[in-house]
Amino acid sequence: MFNGDNNDTAFTDARNLDTAIVVTQNTVYDFHIDIDAVSKTWDVTIGSGGTTLYDSTATYPDGLGWRTSAATVAGLPHFASYGDSTGDTRLYSFDSVKITGTAAPPPPGGRSIVAAHFTGGGSDATPVTDVVDAYVGMPGDGWRTPWEKSTLRADATVAVDTASPVKSGREYLSVSEVSNTPGTVGRAAVARDYKTTVEPGIDWSKEHTITFTLRIDEATIGEPLADTFTDFEDRYIIYDAPGLQSGPSEFCTWMVTAYAAAGDYANADVVGQWCFYDGLGDGGDMDGDLNVDTNIDIVAGGVYDFTIVVDPETWTYDATVSDGVDSFTATDLGWRTNAANVGGYLHFATRHSDEYDARAFSLDALVITSSMTPGDATGDGKVDADDAKTLAQHWGDGEATWSMGDFDDDGIVGPKDAAIMAANWGYGVTEGSTAVPEPSVIVLLMTSSTVLFPLTDRK
Repeated sequence: MFNGDNNDTAFTDARNLDTAIVVTQNTVYDFHIDIDAVSKTWDVTIGSGGTTLYDSTATYPDGLGWRTSAATVAGLPHFASYGDSTGDTRLYSFDSVKITGTAAPPPPGGRSIVAAHFTGGGSDATPVTDVVDAYVGMPGDGWRTPWEKSTLRADATVAVDTASPVKSGREYLSVSEVSNTPGTVGRAAVARDYKTTVEPGIDWSKEHTITFTLRIDEATIGEPLADTFTDFEDRYIIYDAPGLQSGPSEFCTWMVTAYAAAGDYANADVVGQWCFYDGLGDGGDMDGDLNVDTNIDIVAGGVYDFTIVVDPETWTYDATVSDGVDSFTATDLGWRTNAANVGGYLHFATRHSDEYDARAFSLDALVITSSMTPGDATGDGKVDADDAKTLAQHWGDGEATWSMGDFDDDGIVGPKDAAIMAANWGYGVTEGSTAVPEPSVIVLLMTSSTVLFPLTDRK
């Protein structure tokens, strides 16, 4: 057993504890490990045939130390072996793996919401820039982990800043990613794990909605977008995957991309615009013919509202993007993966074609909702004209609540909430019910607004 000192110490035999248990052929050993994530300690007992052979608490009542200094909680259990020559073989069996824990408290705002508004700034972890919007004892508003970075031949700077693209003066997440290796493609991603595996928590096997606002800041940190966003490898990519990775893969469920130029899996009709990927659910290679053109251009300084409605039961998703003037919605898009990935790492990633080529963006008002139906302001399980009227009555209201039409939890009833309602329009309405109007009625009902945008439904 390795008794670490919580400071990332190098592996040393001096910290190995001798259990006096001889490893013998065909013997069955039972392990029980108790992990205390608060004190960063662990206890272990080893038994065989119902007899306890070793109990670390007898000698170390305060627990054995972790090797890492990081607040690493809930990772990947590994069962590994080493060999010292070619053909050297280790062979073992294991069974009855069971992990239990204390149920986490529901996230702020109720079980149905996981949010990141970045108003909490950084945490006391080191470095702060890697865990923005994290809090002492809890990594953000209901998230399972803090923000993490994954880079390949690139550097990423992540920080909380002010002057949000959603609300002036409010905090937001600022991300700048720069290629650092000449002659190769660089890529980088910031991501966060939103899986909830114990109750109380969100059931990610059911339909849930992800909303966020993204602003393109590339031109503010260097050359204009037209001078740098020019190559097929230049991209902005937003996707969901089961683990942290620096770019999308065959394990992604849904994916949103902006390509600067045509290439192997980007046809000319999607260049310079946001597109949604309509996968076949087969885990296959990317296919340019499966990109859905939104006709929403990506421009320097552009602010975009996204709504992704994920349905794990059908392996499909609906997606809406709005630039504040025009809006595009595609429904029943297929996942790319052929695995039943439910809840995962939400990634905001970029690619770079040249050395020192930079991508930059701002992220705010990131909210994932479940249980409550997004767009259902009245709470009757349907998204219909009654909800549209409620939203219209409170259009532009500050300090708004869900029942007033604030579905993205940013405190304001506005276009993004209307987009969420449009994406879920008709939910829960059965045959024989009172007829509901088309989503465009949401715009007509917003008589008190000064800025309206058309809601379309195209694929």
